[in-house]
Formats: sequence, structure tokens, C-alpha cells
Amino acid sequence: KIMSEYGVPLKDGTVRINDEDWRLMRDFIESGAWKLSEPALPDDCLDPLLQNSLPYGAFMMGFDFHITNDGPKLIEINTNAGGLAAVTSLAGYCIEKLYTMYKFVQAVEDEYKQAGFGDSLNVVAIVDDNVQNQKLYGEMLLFAEILRLNNIETYVLSPEDLVLSQENYLTYQEQRVDFVYNRITDFRLTAENHQHLRASALANKVVISPHPSCYVRSADKRNLERIDHAVVPESALLSSKPREEWMAEKKQWVFKPPDGAASRGSVLLFAKLLTTRGLQG
Repeated sequence: KIMSEYGVPLKDGTVRINDEDWRLMRDFIESGAWKLSEPALPDDCLDPLLQNSLPYGAFMMGFDFHITNDGPKLIEINTNAGGLAAVTSLAGYCIEKLYTMYKFVQAVEDEYKQAGFGDSLNVVAIVDDNVQNQKLYGEMLLFAEILRLNNIETYVLSPEDLVLSQENYLTYQEQRVDFVYNRITDFRLTAENHQHLRASALANKVVISPHPSCYVRSADKRNLERIDHAVVPESALLSSKPREEWMAEKKQWVFKPPDGAASRGSVLLFAKLLTTRGLQG
């Protein structure tokens, strides 16, 4: 493996995807079957930031498929997916890179409009915790440059750089922030240093995307048990079987935390792991 300039590891070789596998993955994404009407956890239905399904908030989603002898299998949905910059850098033609950049800008503008804020997008903040030390910091800087080239003032910030005004606007250097491209892995925005983001979103003074409401309806891995589609593998909670049974079957499963790297529980998913097709020369 080699590390790209945008913080994503690259691996030599080719994963061969046949037409049927490609169609299944595309159809799943386009179907919207991955966005459920209600969260998996009852407590999320009581949280004012999470309780309502929104017409926006799924900006830059990532779908992690493993290609197996039984077809593509979804093992994870990411609301803070990275890697677009690395993929763009591998494009063979300048026109491909320009088209990808155009689609990125269009997606930001579409999110803003779908949130009901019209055409007044002026300032974007790309936000992550301790942002300058993030592996994908270079990617965020590139996104900021692309947006600036399209006359949208953009900053790459840590949450502490933003200030909550008395009117519940988020500001940076006395400028009102219209759109937060959310790269934070506190997916429900419950941490103390994220409360100003939560307050502004609840007051409908800023567009945040990916939005926590979308996360709890799609990317929380407990939802995998609830999605009905051919690409979704058999999934189960760790608590559904005795530990001894899991130990006996552990080579058949991928173990994933339900909602973040620091989670104590695990969701078990993707039986038939050993049938995964690897890279082919």
C-alpha cells in the first residue's frame, strides 16, 4: 500500500466488478432503501436534533461494499466518508477531474437549497475535531479551494473556531457561516464542544450536512438488520448469541462497532467473509 497525498491508502491491482454486481450496488444506492424512516434506537426518537427525517443531510455518503462470490455485500454506510480527493487525483483526463469538482460544488449547493435556504450560500465551514491533525486534512483543504474557486468563501476549522451568536448563528471571524460540511465522528453531536453546532442547527440558523438525523437512519450499523435488500448481508447484534457461539463462528463474520470507533458494543455482520474476492492483477 502507498499513502496518497490526501491521506487515503492506495493499493496496487484491480478489483474486477461484473455488470450484475455493479447494477446491484447502483440500484441499492439509487433506491434509497438505506435511509429508514425511523432511527434504530428509541432514545434517538426523543432527541429534537434526531427525531425528524429531513429532506437533506446525506451529503457525501459512502457505501462500503465487499465483492464476494455471492455478489456485493454492504458492510458499512459512512456519513463522513473521505477519499473523493484521492479518487479525483487518479482520474486520467483533466475533464474527468473538472467534472468531479463541478459535481462536488453542485452537491453542496443542492444540499443548501433542499434545506430551504435558497440561493444565498456565501460561507462554508468544513469542520472536524482537531482538524489540522486529521489524516484527511489535505482533502478538506482541496475541497475548500474548489469552493472558493466557485465564489463560496470556505474555511477548514475545528469546532472551537466557530462562535455561536446571540441569534444562534455560527460565526467565524465575524462572518456568518451558512453551511457546515460535517466531518465530525461524534455522530449525534452530544459532546460538550459540539453544543454550539447543535444549538444553531436546532434553531434552523445553519445547514449541517451530513446531518445527525441522517446518520441515525442510515449509518448507525444497527440499521443493517432493518434494511431489506440483496446487498445487505445477514446481520446481528453481539448480544443476540452467547459469547461461546460467537467465538466458534468468528471467522465467518466482520465485527463492527455500531456507531463509532469508541463504542463498546459491536454489530456482527457479513457472514461468508471467507468468500471475499481480493485484488486481481
